[in-house]
Amino acid sequence: LGSDGWTESYDDCLRLNDAACLASYLNGSPVGVSDSYNEIKCHATGFEDKMKSRCIFIQTCASTGDVQGAIEFGLDLLDGLDEFFPFEVTQEDIHTAVESTKALISDDPRSQILNAPKLSDQKKLWSMKLMSLL
Repeated sequence: LGSDGWTESYDDCLRLNDAACLASYLNGSPVGVSDSYNEIKCHATGFEDKMKSRCIFIQTCASTGDVQGAIEFGLDLLDGLDEFFPFEVTQEDIHTAVESTKALISDDPRSQILNAPKLSDQKKLWSMKLMSLL
């Protein structure tokens, strides 16, 4: 795409680098993941444009033994999505979360969950993806 690829063909460059990042992960090449991730980090303009490569980067950190780094990076990203999780969870944190969840669920939680509308908020979808990785 040339040296002006990111300005002339932004979407193509983003898709190609996302694909390269994933291919590197699947091939067990953390250096390739890092290279593709850094390319996206430097040129992508939106927070969400960087999310696929960030998720792959988290998986790469974890698979190469840097679990602590993966967790810290994931928690930082969740903060950027306005989802706060304390690094050290206390009994009080758990109790508060359980009670607030109970308040949201009716007497028939199964039907309420099964009949809930599909989540369409992109920030919430990325938050769920990140939490599943951590």
